[in-house]
Amino acid sequence: MKTTLREIRKHKPCQEGWETLLASLNKTTADDEELKIEYILNSNGVSDTLWVITMLWRDAHLEDYCNMVADIAESVAYLSSDKRVSDCINAIRNYGVGKISKEDLVTAAADAARAARAARAARAAMAADAAWAARAAWAAADAAAACADAARAARAACAADAAARGAEREKQKVIILKYFGEIK
Repeated sequence: MKTTLREIRKHKPCQEGWETLLASLNKTTADDEELKIEYILNSNGVSDTLWVITMLWRDAHLEDYCNMVADIAESVAYLSSDKRVSDCINAIRNYGVGKISKEDLVTAAADAARAARAARAARAAMAADAAWAARAAWAAADAAAACADAARAARAACAADAAARGAEREKQKVIILKYFGEIK
């Protein structure tokens, strides 16, 4: 998948991510030069790349999108033994193939968010990863309200466990690139 700065700008990216991307390209304004997802991933990281993919790719390729999001969530799900996390991952995949409704997916995301909050009380790093699964479901179904707290928990826990999260992010980068055929 390729995009352009102009296409990204149309979707109103966050200011920090936008400035990071422009600076990495030595540009000050949007243009129509082709830009690979791999470049955005290396420049801005997993979160910004997932945002771009969500804005530009999700609706046209829902099944692949949901599988990619589920793969990313699954890459950290081993850190949580809470069934609600694995149920959420299954719901993401089922939503992608039309087996469940958006409402069912939102419910699964809310349950995973509750699991993340419960895990945070026990262990902050685990909460971050359970929250990532919930956040992935939010991206698939726009269930922002259900996952907002989990996403905030993930960001807070990331600060405490940056080294471990860095290794997980590298796995997630590989998953994202697998879906775009930019690595073999």
